[in-house]
Amino acid sequence: MSSGLFGGYQEYQQMVELLNQRRWAEAVKKGQIFVNSPLVSSRDRAQGFYLMGICYNELGQYAEAEKMYEKAAQSDSDNPEISLALWYSRAYNQKELGRSLQADKKMAESLIHFQLAMNYALKARDIDPSDGDTHKLIAVIQQYIYRLWPF
Repeated sequence: MSSGLFGGYQEYQQMVELLNQRRWAEAVKKGQIFVNSPLVSSRDRAQGFYLMGICYNELGQYAEAEKMYEKAAQSDSDNPEISLALWYSRAYNQKELGRSLQADKKMAESLIHFQLAMNYALKARDIDPSDGDTHKLIAVIQQYIYRLWPF
């Protein structure tokens, strides 16, 4: 990340501060300014999209979170620093979306999202097979899938 405060980087720093304060909606607004700045590198833009995905997930806006994660992947697809976190976050987001749909008694739709969550979690595991958090997430997703199979 550039150390200068030009080209949206001030908004990035503010976004991170708001994120740390759990002020998700405000952090998204700063993130939107940041990622739309023409002076931001694609790698930094990917980080901004990723952080906005976390915010949307925390707000329960899972479809928006997925859009941000997808934009992060498109902005910097070969960044090993963000890959594990990105796939893990996408898996977690899809799991939460599946849980939300399951609570609404939309079992078939929830199963689709749990399966997507599993696919994403397996990609995270492929990146770092020793990551304990990913293994725990896989186990949780498996429990949801097995409870629904067949629904």
